[in-house]
Amino acid sequence: MTSLSGSALKVFGNYSRDIELHWKFKERQRKPITFSSPQLQLRSHLVEWLKNVSQKKKMSYRTFHLAIYILDTFMDNHSITKDRLGFVALVCLMLAAKFEEIDSMIPKISELNKYDGFRYSSKDFVNVEVMVLKFLDFGLTQPTIAHFAEYYTMATIMPQDLKSGKFSFRHLYDMTRNMVDELLDICLKEVKFLQHLPSQVAAACILLTRKRLSLSPAWTSALTEITGYKEGSLIYCTNLLMRKVHQENLRRKQNVNSPDHGYISDAP
Repeated sequence: MTSLSGSALKVFGNYSRDIELHWKFKERQRKPITFSSPQLQLRSHLVEWLKNVSQKKKMSYRTFHLAIYILDTFMDNHSITKDRLGFVALVCLMLAAKFEEIDSMIPKISELNKYDGFRYSSKDFVNVEVMVLKFLDFGLTQPTIAHFAEYYTMATIMPQDLKSGKFSFRHLYDMTRNMVDELLDICLKEVKFLQHLPSQVAAACILLTRKRLSLSPAWTSALTEITGYKEGSLIYCTNLLMRKVHQENLRRKQNVNSPDHGYISDAP
C-alpha cells in the first residue's frame, strides 16, 4: 500500500485512503460495457428522466450514479423492450437507494410506481429486483464517478489557491462543488466515458474544474498523489469533457428559446 505525504494526510486520513484504495480495486472488477443494448439510443433520455425522479425523491448523487451503473450493466446484457425500460430503471434506482441512502430516504415501491403510471405490481418490482441482484452476483459495492469525485473534491482547493484573496475558501469550495456536479451530469450522459475507469473520469472532472476556475497549477502534486493520476493521463477525458460542456451550453441556449422550456415529463 502506498503512503501519503504529510501534506496529503492533512486532507485525508489513513482510513479514507484505505477506502479509496478499496474502490480502486473494486472498479477494476466491474463488468465491462460492450454497448450491446438494443435500446442504447434511449440511454440519454433514461438518464435525464431518472435524474429527475431521483431529485424529486431527494436522493444523493452517489445513489443516482450507482443506479445508472446498475442500469447500464443490466441493459448491456439483456434485451429489454422499450415499454419496460422505465420500469427497469426505477428498480435500479430502488436498489441503489437501498445501498446508499438511510432507511427514511429509501422510496417505497408505490412511490416509484407512480412515475411509470402504476403499471406494475409490488411483486413485479421484487421479481425484477431479484433478477438484477442475481445478475450482479449481489454485488452493489461498485464505486462510481460520483464516489471518486466526492472524495477528490476535498483536495481540489488548497491553501495556495487562496493567496489572491479574491475568494474565501467557502466561496471557492462551493463554486468547485457546483462545477463538479455539472460535469458529473455531463459525463453520465456520454457513453464514451464508460470506456474509462470511474476514478479517471472523476479526476478529469477535478482537473477541468480547476482549469475553469483559472487555478494554477491546474493539477497539483497533492492531486497527483491522492488520485494516482498524472495530468497527462487525463488529457483525453478532460478534452472530451470540454467538448461536452460546450455542446451542453449550446443545447441550453436553444432550450431557453423553446416553447417547452422548463417542462420535464414524469413519463419515461
